[in-house]
Amino acid sequence: MASWHRVGTYESAALKEAKAESARKKLQKKNPNIRPVILQGRGIAHRWWGKAWCHNLERYAEFARHVDQGRQYVRYGTVLDLQIAPGQIMALVQGSREKPYKVQIHIDRIAPGDWRPLCQASEGRIDSLQASLDGDFPKAVAERFTRQGQGLLPLPEEIHFECTCPEGDGLCKHVMAVLYGVGARLDEAPEQLFLLRQVNAEELIRPAATEDLDPLDAPAQAPAPAKAAGARQRRLAKTAGPPPAGDKRKMNAPPAANGRRRRIVVNPAPQAAVPAQPVKAEKRRAAVREKGASSAAAEKILELIRQSAHGIDADTLQRRTGLAVTVIRTAVYAALRKGLIRRVGWGLYKGV
Repeated sequence: MASWHRVGTYESAALKEAKAESARKKLQKKNPNIRPVILQGRGIAHRWWGKAWCHNLERYAEFARHVDQGRQYVRYGTVLDLQIAPGQIMALVQGSREKPYKVQIHIDRIAPGDWRPLCQASEGRIDSLQASLDGDFPKAVAERFTRQGQGLLPLPEEIHFECTCPEGDGLCKHVMAVLYGVGARLDEAPEQLFLLRQVNAEELIRPAATEDLDPLDAPAQAPAPAKAAGARQRRLAKTAGPPPAGDKRKMNAPPAANGRRRRIVVNPAPQAAVPAQPVKAEKRRAAVREKGASSAAAEKILELIRQSAHGIDADTLQRRTGLAVTVIRTAVYAALRKGLIRRVGWGLYKGV
C-alpha cells in the first residue's frame, strides 16, 4: 500500500512576494528603521561594485548549490532588513514560517599585508574618492581589486554565517539571499564594502610619489659642463658691466630672466641619519606583542566556552572578558573552523 509523506507546501512566486510584502509592512510598524532589500527590475546589481560582489559569489563551488535559490529569494523581497556594520551583516529573511529568520554574517578584515599592495596598485590611478566608488578606474586596477584571494572581495573561508532556520549550521538559501542583498546594497552605497572589510577607501586615491616642483627650483634637464657654464657667466658679467659702488653682488651672478626675482635655495644642514635597524626591530617586537595578545585573548575565550556546561554567547563573553565583539567573533569562528568548539544554538557556543 502506497504511503504519502508531506515534504513541504508549495508556494508560488506571487504568493512568496505577497507574503514577504505583508511581513515587511508589519515589521516596519514595529521598527521604522529597518532597511529592506527591494530590487528595481529583475536584476540584482547594476553598478560596478554590486556586480563585482555578485560575480564573486558565483565563482566558488562552495556557494553553487544555493546560488539559484538565493537569487530567487532576494528577488521575492524576502530580505526584510539588512544592516551592515564593520565586518558584520545582520538581516531578517522571511521564509516558509511566519516568523522571519535571523541571519548574521561575519566578514574577515583584510590583513594589512594584503591591503598595502591594493593601495600601491591604485596609487596615482584613481582621480577621486567618488571615482573609486563609481568604479571609474583603469581596467588593470579593476582586475587587481577583484583578483581571487588577493583583492577586496572575500573568499568563502572569510565569510562566516549563522541562520535560525531548520537547515542547521551550513549555508542555506536565506544566507545566500542576504549575500545577494549585499550586492544590491552596494549599488546604492558602495562605500559599505570598505566598511565590511574594515579599510579606508581614501587610501586608494593617494597621488603618485613624484611632486610638482617650482619652475625656479626645478633642476635643469641636462646641466652644462663646468667650462661652458664658466664661459656663460663671464659673458653675462661683461654685458652687465661693473657693479655700482657699494654693490656687494658678485660679478658672476647673472640677473634673473624676465625681471623675476631669483629664488635662492639654501640646502638644509645635514641631519644625523637615524639607524633603520632599531625601528625595524621595534616593529617586529610590536607585531610579536600584538600576536601574543591575540593568542592570549583567543585562549581565554576558548577556555570560557569549554567551561560553560550549556553554552555561552558572544555578549556574555564580551562582559566576562572586556574584549571587543570583533575580537571575540574572530576567535570563535577560528575555533569553529578548527573543530575546537561547536555551535549549539543561535549565537551559542560550547566545547566539544
